[in-house]
Amino acid sequence: AESRFSLRDYDGAKKLLAALKTEKPESTAAKSPWFPRVWLIDAEIAVRQRDYGAVEKTITDAQTRFAKWPQVYLFDEILGRAYKQQAKFKEAREAFGRVIAHPKSRRTATAAKCQALIADTYFMQDNYKTARLEYFKVDTLYAFPEYQAPALLLAGHCEEKLGDFKAAAK
Repeated sequence: AESRFSLRDYDGAKKLLAALKTEKPESTAAKSPWFPRVWLIDAEIAVRQRDYGAVEKTITDAQTRFAKWPQVYLFDEILGRAYKQQAKFKEAREAFGRVIAHPKSRRTATAAKCQALIADTYFMQDNYKTARLEYFKVDTLYAFPEYQAPALLLAGHCEEKLGDFKAAAK
């Protein structure tokens, strides 16, 4: 299913994922550490296909089934991106905030990504002052250059939008 997903064969992946979802809780597959990824991939496909009802349904089901999974916060990351795509910025920020607040996600790349996505939601709403602060959090709180560098660039864009060209250059 992951291979088909990677190849963007979403229909093929969804068929395999649907079959896996029918596994009985006592089965070897259902007891495997990779099993929650079935729901992650299914939700990711729904995001890419802009089937937001399916995203929410899949995430709700997964969060109930796998509440004790150490990486349960990954479901909120996907949910937040689905909300962001729908311009439901408040809901997106809440979902990303839950990722950042989750004890197992602290200082992870996923938390850094979610912090950047929170900043993006403010930027998209032309709230450059708040966006700038949120982008600076990515740089100061996390050690992931793949998120820090773009966040600093976008903080500079916020400074430009706010008319502070010296700060933007810095």
